[in-house]
Amino acid sequence: MKIVISSDIYYPMINGVAAFSRNLAAGLHQRGHEILVLAPSNTGQFEIEKDKDYGFTVVRLSSVKMHLYPDQIHEVPEAREIRGIQLPRIIYKNGLHVCMGHISELFSVLDEFQPDIIHDQTPGTVALAVFYYAK
Repeated sequence: MKIVISSDIYYPMINGVAAFSRNLAAGLHQRGHEILVLAPSNTGQFEIEKDKDYGFTVVRLSSVKMHLYPDQIHEVPEAREIRGIQLPRIIYKNGLHVCMGHISELFSVLDEFQPDIIHDQTPGTVALAVFYYAK
């Protein structure tokens, strides 16, 4: 089967959603299914890559960085103090990318792939575009 897994949070982020999405893709791929993962790009640019460990295709959609979400890719530096106020460590590194204006990229990729099943992992902007496509 040709299966799409879409998620607004994906590897190399380190959290439950990212880990589960990648593990699901890997498990289905190892069972012989053709897998396509849709996720925001970590660089902001549209990219198509092969998962380096498992070999399935990951499409990184154009995105913009959301500066109020903690980085879950890079090591977070020690907390700092500004004017006597201890700031939380999480304020210094940010890593969530949100897709904006990615619908044409997504439609083009899905038209070419022709999936049998679409599984969405998170209810974000990628999901909204995937739901619109599936409708």
